[in-house]
Amino acid sequence: MKEYHLLKVENEAGFKTYHLNTSTIIIGRDTLSGISVEDETVMPHHAVLRRVPVIGFRDSFVIIAGAGKVTTKENGAWVESKQLHKTLVTGDVFQIGATRFSYMIAFMSEEDYGQYFNAQPIVLNQVKEPKMALQS
Repeated sequence: MKEYHLLKVENEAGFKTYHLNTSTIIIGRDTLSGISVEDETVMPHHAVLRRVPVIGFRDSFVIIAGAGKVTTKENGAWVESKQLHKTLVTGDVFQIGATRFSYMIAFMSEEDYGQYFNAQPIVLNQVKEPKMALQS
């Protein structure tokens, strides 16, 4: 069994699932972002995902709002925040501009993963350090 961190990205054009296979992923309008969002309301380096160790799990990802606001679902209500710093758990949903993101950790064999998910890995040469100040 292997651990897969997956991020489903949905907008009016459809959806794509990404395998989060690197430690830092920029989400933004910049075409060199690890996950590029084509939306004029999204900043070039809108937010960042960082892999972090979590007690009780092997690891997880933290979403950090950088240059723009991120909307998350908290206790059933959508909350907009520019100072977001949140550890993601399976089932978490957040929105940047008109694009919705769903996070999931899947434990399965490589064969099952290939059969059930057509996830696109993040290309490492697309991942770059953000040009924004991040708060911890």
